[in-house]
Amino acid sequence: QSVSTDVADDDVKLLALRGLMQSDPEVAVPAIERILQGNSSVRVKDRALFVLNQNRSTRARDSITGVARNASNPELRLSAVKYLGQRSDPESIKILADMYASTNDVDVRRQILRSLGAANARDRLLGVAKSEKSPELRAIAVQQLGAARGGAELEELYRSETDKDVKQ
Repeated sequence: QSVSTDVADDDVKLLALRGLMQSDPEVAVPAIERILQGNSSVRVKDRALFVLNQNRSTRARDSITGVARNASNPELRLSAVKYLGQRSDPESIKILADMYASTNDVDVRRQILRSLGAANARDRLLGVAKSEKSPELRAIAVQQLGAARGGAELEELYRSETDKDVKQ
């Protein structure tokens, strides 16, 4: 069987970018941004996002955010949302919460909730659990609260739900 040279070239390119990210992120980040904006396969772009996520700079986060908000490929969007959650910094959490409020895409909303859980953003998850109209998304927010060890938040949610029942 023949091996596609494109795949081999892509793998070598990604290995080189990974090494470059470790030695000279100032050069690597723009190179990855070019890959993300170019015609590379979804697989290559996803790997490039992974490498980009290793860099904690604002520019790297902004590039990941751009993919999460604007990628035409749903798989790539979900990967970018996942990577934002892995960053766990306050700005990434805020970006995820803003995206949740501004999208109607249920798949993206599910991934945002998982990402907020991974980031231990218990206050944001509690807000969704209290206000979300979709039973499925509310359930995911509650599950993620549990996974994020949000005992106090779950207790608060329980009390607010109990108060609603009493008032009705």
